[in-house]
Amino acid sequence: MRNKELMYKRLLMVVSTFLIIIIIICFTVIAIGRSHRNELEQKYSTIEKQYKDLDKKYIDLDKKYKEIEKKRMIRNDNKKKKIINLTFDDGPSENTLEVLATLKKNNVKATFFVINTPEDQIYKDIVAQGHKIGLHSYSHDYEKIYKNNKAFMKDINKLRNKVYKLTGVKSDIFRFPGGSSNTIVSNKVFNEIKRSTRDAGLEYYDWNCDSTDASGSKISVKNIVKNSSQCINLNSINLLMHDGVGHKNTAKAVQDVIDFYQSKGYVFEAISEGTPLVHHKD
Repeated sequence: MRNKELMYKRLLMVVSTFLIIIIIICFTVIAIGRSHRNELEQKYSTIEKQYKDLDKKYIDLDKKYKEIEKKRMIRNDNKKKKIINLTFDDGPSENTLEVLATLKKNNVKATFFVINTPEDQIYKDIVAQGHKIGLHSYSHDYEKIYKNNKAFMKDINKLRNKVYKLTGVKSDIFRFPGGSSNTIVSNKVFNEIKRSTRDAGLEYYDWNCDSTDASGSKISVKNIVKNSSQCINLNSINLLMHDGVGHKNTAKAVQDVIDFYQSKGYVFEAISEGTPLVHHKD
C-alpha cells in the first residue's frame, strides 16, 4: 500500500514538474512571440512611414512636373503667335498715370518693374487695372545693392514688403537694375543673388528690345517710337521702357508703339508663367 502511495506521489511530482516545464516553455514561447511581433510591428511602422514619405515626395515631384509641363505647353503655344510684353521701369510717377490711361484705352496689359517712390496710390492703380507688378529696386542705388548678396536681398525684400502692404500682391518677378549684364555686379555676387532670389520664389526678366528712353527727356517721342519698332523679327518681344520721373516722352510714345505692333499682328500681354525668359546673363 505504502509502495503504491509512494509511486503515486513520485508520479504526481513527475507530472507536476512536467506541467511546470510545459507552462514555462509556453510562457517563454509567448514572450518570444510577443517580442518578435513587436519587432515586426516596429519594422512595419518604419516601412509604412518610409512609404508615406516616398508617396509624399512622389506627389510633390508630380506636382512640380505638371507645373513645368504646363509652363512648357504655354510657352510652346506662345511660340505660335507674336507676343509683345510692354515693360516699364523706375516708376511709379505721374507719368505712370498717363501710361495707365493709354493702356486702359487700348485694353492692353503691361508689366511695371517698380522702385520705391511716394506715389502709393499708383502702385494700387497698377494692380487694380490688371497689370503685372514686378520689383526693380527699393533704393535703386547700384553701388549699394550690388555690394553683396545680403545687401541686394535686403533691398529687394524691403520693396517686396512695401508692394505687398500696398497692393496685397506678393510679387514673384523682378528686373535687375541695369539688367543682369550690368557692369557693376560681379559674377560671384550675381550668382549668389540668382540663387537667393530663386529660393525666395523670384524670377528675373531682362529685355530683348530697347526703346532707348533711358536718357529721359533728352530723347524725342519720335525716336522712342522708332527704336521701339525695331524688333519685328522677334515672335516674343520684351520691350524696355521707363515711366519714372523725367520720362514724359515715353508716356506720350506708348500709343504709337501700341498702334505699330497691333498693325503687325502682335498680341499684348503682361509677363506671366508662360512668358519666355529673357536673360542677358545666366
